[in-house]
Amino acid sequence: YLAKHIIEEPVPPSRRSRGGPIHPELEKLALWAMKKKPNERPPSAQEFKRALEKAVPQGSQGGGGNALSGFQALLGDAVATALGGSSAVETRDVVVAFVDLAPAPIVLKNPDALRTFVAKVMDTAEQYQVKAERVGQTRLKMGFGLRSSSGTEASQAITCLQALLKVAPGSSAGVHCGSVEVQGDALGEGMVVDLAERIALYADADQILITQDVEKRAKGLNVRPRAPFEVKGGGLSVALFEPVQRSESA
Repeated sequence: YLAKHIIEEPVPPSRRSRGGPIHPELEKLALWAMKKKPNERPPSAQEFKRALEKAVPQGSQGGGGNALSGFQALLGDAVATALGGSSAVETRDVVVAFVDLAPAPIVLKNPDALRTFVAKVMDTAEQYQVKAERVGQTRLKMGFGLRSSSGTEASQAITCLQALLKVAPGSSAGVHCGSVEVQGDALGEGMVVDLAERIALYADADQILITQDVEKRAKGLNVRPRAPFEVKGGGLSVALFEPVQRSESA
């Protein structure tokens, strides 16, 4: 599954939509944004916004504000936030967490039930003062330290993820940290975000895996080493650790 996610092109949204027809220009732009190779994606959020406004002008059917809501449905909250916001893009040192949700098959088949399930998980994240961005149907990404840094972001991320996995049993999570482009509360793309997502997909059900960089920042955290993650094509081996409760490490 991890190899498919990295290599295979995404299925066009129109082939799996249950909510009616999708504007063809929106779909074309959505597929552009989901290209596997970073250099084939839009060069910036502003460039993408200009392309969106040109393809679906204000006042046309499915255009204007509906265009942004359409992208939110196709690609998740992160795109809508990046396109709709006017805040400047800046580089920050962020702890990035990705969650690969595992809803029950009956929930996955029911759009309303899936929406309720994801909303419950996102509401839980907000209790830890972080906004979870929905990526596709069943993934969430979060940035800790987007606005300011207190030095506790790694510990905060792990505590938050432990709560999320209780709400969504069977799910998995990956955490990495480093320099990331952000716009307001929206995470950009890049190696740090990409690796966090890959680790979440690599993790077992009900498991949180963190990189060594995160482990160093989470002071006083009990961890057990796990099998390293081998980055295919890059010749890179990433050391991984699993946070454990004190009773488990005793």
